[in-house]
Amino acid sequence: MGWLVGYTFASMAAAFVVVRLFEFLFAGATSGIAYAIKPGLFVATWTAVTARSGMRSASSFTSRWRQRSEGVRGKMDTIVESEKESLR
Repeated sequence: MGWLVGYTFASMAAAFVVVRLFEFLFAGATSGIAYAIKPGLFVATWTAVTARSGMRSASSFTSRWRQRSEGVRGKMDTIVESEKESLR
């Protein structure tokens, strides 16, 4: 569960930075459009950071799984070959 807290704080921090940057760049725009954009910008940034982190974790998990399965496959091939040799 600790991994979830780390990703949550990273997403929150990135979203706050992007919204503050938007406010800094468009400080003169006080129209309703600027106020409407900020929540969408926050959610989009949060989603992008979370998705990126999740994809990184998923690819890492897949890579480890693939390496383990190749190791097991090699051991099974060795056992099968030794059994074939003993039957001859």
